[in-house]
Amino acid sequence: MINDSRYKYLIIDGSNLYHRSYHVGKIDFKIKKTKTLGHHIMNTSLKFVDTLINTFCHDESYIYFLFDNNQSQINIRKEIDPNYKSNRDRILADKELYKYHNQFIEILKIRSNKYSILMAGTLEADDLVQPLIKYLPINLQDKGLMVTNDLDWSRTLNQKVHWYNWIDIITPDLFFGKFSFFPSPEGIKLYKAIKGDPSDHIFSGCPGLSKSILEMICSDAYEFYNYDDFFKYYQNELPQRLSEKEYSQIKLNLKNIRRNYSLVDFVPLDIDIESYI
Repeated sequence: MINDSRYKYLIIDGSNLYHRSYHVGKIDFKIKKTKTLGHHIMNTSLKFVDTLINTFCHDESYIYFLFDNNQSQINIRKEIDPNYKSNRDRILADKELYKYHNQFIEILKIRSNKYSILMAGTLEADDLVQPLIKYLPINLQDKGLMVTNDLDWSRTLNQKVHWYNWIDIITPDLFFGKFSFFPSPEGIKLYKAIKGDPSDHIFSGCPGLSKSILEMICSDAYEFYNYDDFFKYYQNELPQRLSEKEYSQIKLNLKNIRRNYSLVDFVPLDIDIESYI
């Protein structure tokens, strides 16, 4: 569902957009066999950008593109789990992919003075979105829209910042309709830590845990600030609310949940977000 809303701030997962464009552009190139592969990829990428801007922006809007640093190869999280995003190793080996990726970034830098590009050190785009949203003067009149199909970004979802997953514009109420809990930073982290995320090659932290218990934990996480809060909740509240079998299931998998939580936690910035823009 796409409505006629216009947003002051459009915050685009540039890596996500480019990967979509790359695969569409390669298909287009194979079908038409005209010009170069790079032309098709750049053309597709810029068409995606223009469609987003024409659909969601007005004349006073600002557009931010957040990119993974493709040189980092996600080493920080691979130190926690060598299997993290190992399903993307084949993609990382695609030299054409990053050859045109960097060209796309250079084009964006000179295409409009309303564009801002963020890419930093060993960080992923996910690590940049929350600090950027806190930095921008977003309010109920001048709202922001995040564009990605990455669930990680939904932890910054609120009444002032909506999420477009390439299909629907998602508000907190619509998120609740899909997931049966309202989005919160700790709720999303625990959802991914327990359920897993095949797109990042993160295995389920607690296989077989019922959907209703997962939703209960994620709902209660609205007041959590870190993993320690969850652990206290696990020790003090869950024994009273779960059967012995259900509680044992979480207890047996607590180490896996903790590992996954570390993988999905954002890496803190060592300098102000302004320095990355």
